[in-house]
Amino acid sequence: MATVFVSYKSEVQTLSLAFVKRLESIGIDCWIACRDIHLGTDYVDEIPQAIDDCHFFLLVLSENVEASPWVKSELKQAISSGKFILPVMIEEFALSPSYSFMLQNYQIFPYFALPDQTFREITQCIYKAYPALKVNAEPGSLSVLGVDQDPYIYISFSRKDRDRVLPIINLLQEYGIRIWFDEEILLFVDFRDLHEYKIRNCHCALFFISEPFIDSRYCNFEFLYACFRGGEMILAYLDDIVLPTSLNSQFNNRSLQDTFSLPYFLYHSVKEFVDSLIKITGIHPLLES
Repeated sequence: MATVFVSYKSEVQTLSLAFVKRLESIGIDCWIACRDIHLGTDYVDEIPQAIDDCHFFLLVLSENVEASPWVKSELKQAISSGKFILPVMIEEFALSPSYSFMLQNYQIFPYFALPDQTFREITQCIYKAYPALKVNAEPGSLSVLGVDQDPYIYISFSRKDRDRVLPIINLLQEYGIRIWFDEEILLFVDFRDLHEYKIRNCHCALFFISEPFIDSRYCNFEFLYACFRGGEMILAYLDDIVLPTSLNSQFNNRSLQDTFSLPYFLYHSVKEFVDSLIKITGIHPLLES
């Protein structure tokens, strides 16, 4: 019995097979029709059985997917069977009304934009639901999480400040600095487990402080856990405010050598701030491999 059933339109078979190979290289077995249905076998019998036997239904979303009646039928059965649905968009396009309706309750993974990060998030979903797969993975295969071999900066901010912070994140990435932030709440992934894991293994933690940040229990959890965990912390103040005692006392208990504060609100441009951030804190480019 395969863990993941892969549904795709025939025009993207090569890419779908490459995705299967990557999953199977870390111990997640897949079922894909072009490989696993043998010559002379009836598709109508094999495909429904394969969907029933799998745990996850990975839907490869490509432009004109609507033109494939097979893919739509497979998705309908997976939903009706209560499977974990993992829609993976490999190119940017607008979903048709019928697919938007069927996928309205599922997170769509933007593989076309962030392939490595998206792949890691998909495997996180699978490992969260079935931890035994992670335990049984081949030695070294867990580098898919991008931690030990791929150092990164953990970034925390309130979703209400997203429009202010994203330009900073984009420029950091343009400079070749690898970052991680919680773009979406992942299905099947526990918030605390995910963020504790990412904070424990980051090169340093960067917090964008604002009134919405202070009011967010999620941001407070991330901040306090980073204080507890140790390691380098950087506070970038989006506004001219003071940390509440509950956060400030924990931050001040840390070594001054590992803490930095920067008043973003005093800088004239995003570039000026990012250049200063790199220079003052000593952050070196964590180049993408």
